[in-house]
Amino acid sequence: MIIINSYILNKPKEIAYLKNKSSEMKALIDLIEEVETFRFKDPFEALISQIVYQSISFKAANKIWERIYDNYAPFSPESVLSIPFDELREQGLTNSKTKYIRNIAVAFLNKEINTNFHELNDEEVMNEVQKIKGVGRWTAEMLLIFCLERPNVMSYGDLAIRKGLEWLYDIDHKITKDEFAFYKDLFSPYATTASMFLWEINIRAFSNKKDYFE
Repeated sequence: MIIINSYILNKPKEIAYLKNKSSEMKALIDLIEEVETFRFKDPFEALISQIVYQSISFKAANKIWERIYDNYAPFSPESVLSIPFDELREQGLTNSKTKYIRNIAVAFLNKEINTNFHELNDEEVMNEVQKIKGVGRWTAEMLLIFCLERPNVMSYGDLAIRKGLEWLYDIDHKITKDEFAFYKDLFSPYATTASMFLWEINIRAFSNKKDYFE
């Protein structure tokens, strides 16, 4: 992803809380030490970018997003809708994702949803954006994390988060929703910060846990 507004995560209160809640999370945080993350200033751009990242590898999505960004940024609903459908699709998108991006542009342009997100709680934001065809819960949760900076988000729909929990807590099966909810509750009200460290397990390609922890 093009990291225009990247920064080093600086959440000492949240990190101290997480370390106190879980010895495994403490060990992970101590191992990783520093997380580079990013934020979108514009919810519209955040949403269309996350359509690109749906259901494909980070590496592949990153190449597509870089191409779209280089060719068409800055983004507005009007500018996105002015791009011919086939031209946008040829940037590496499927027909469906091209439609979804245009759906977002139409919804923002025509004020079909309430975009005063700062006035809404997390569930209200997700309910609003999921009115747009193509925007599911995962995409809405990424908006909460990487644009609105809500502190207590951990997405069951994110494979890397689920795999991270399985790795960190030696879960030898596909983590269930109930198990996932247990860990989110454990990390609340700072589940977003926990998510940042769980993502690093995938980003840094950690393998055999015994190689990292004594």
